[in-house]
Amino acid sequence: MIYVTGIGGAGVESLCRRALEAISSAGLIAGGSRHLALFKGVDGERVVIKGGLDSLASSIGAYLEGRPEKCVAVLATGDPLLFGIAGFLIKRFGKKNVTIIPNVSVVQEALALIKETANGLQVLSGHSRGADLTGLCEGILASARTAVFTDEVNTPGRISRAL
Repeated sequence: MIYVTGIGGAGVESLCRRALEAISSAGLIAGGSRHLALFKGVDGERVVIKGGLDSLASSIGAYLEGRPEKCVAVLATGDPLLFGIAGFLIKRFGKKNVTIIPNVSVVQEALALIKETANGLQVLSGHSRGADLTGLCEGILASARTAVFTDEVNTPGRISRAL
């Protein structure tokens, strides 16, 4: 089984018991460097997610092959189904092999900080889109309220200039 666990802004403190149990019992833990650093004391092989997701899927597949009783924990930010890694893993491994343990999304946390509702909010992603922002900009301009996930390439400044 693959457990995809969302981690909120408060880190380990944001996790429910089910998430902590999935992580502590996993034989393989995958995540970004900052997420893996939160669980230094937890046993298990480690895979740092960087670059393409195909490499991650290969590592997970190789680990689970011949070990059906073992589980994998994939650490994600917030809600792994909101422009997150969970959709990819479900497509690759199937719904019956993936369990999602979501957390509050980054968008929800940001809205709480500025005390705004999510009513009528459109959520889009500029993450891993490459250089062409045409579709993203069209989506932003079509809505009165939009939250946009960004990355190191498609930064808020770059998206603002494209708009």
